[in-house]
Amino acid sequence: MPLAAFSPATDPFTLTLADVDGTFYQATIPAGQFIANAAGTRARFHDSTGTIANGLRTVVVRVNRTGGVKVGISGRMLDLSGADHPAITTTLRFGGSPFQSTNTFRVLTHTLKFP
Repeated sequence: MPLAAFSPATDPFTLTLADVDGTFYQATIPAGQFIANAAGTRARFHDSTGTIANGLRTVVVRVNRTGGVKVGISGRMLDLSGADHPAITTTLRFGGSPFQSTNTFRVLTHTLKFP
């Protein structure tokens, strides 16, 4: 997905995490909450309280060197107790454009880590 397909001013962003038992976490950042750089190569959401999007604090979407899109997400105090299987399907929805991937995560204390 090219970053140009995501309009931070008008498109919401949704993160959904699921395992074989179903969805165990979902958060949506409403449209207009991302700040894009002038070049259109990076969009950033930041909420130090985590109240806007169900515990998400920072989401950075940027174009990488190969022209693809890299997404970095951090949160605090997320309820991930339903993550009881290592294969987790991550769905990122940029407005109407979804991206889905299933990967094996590791549990480190209270953190899900990939790779």
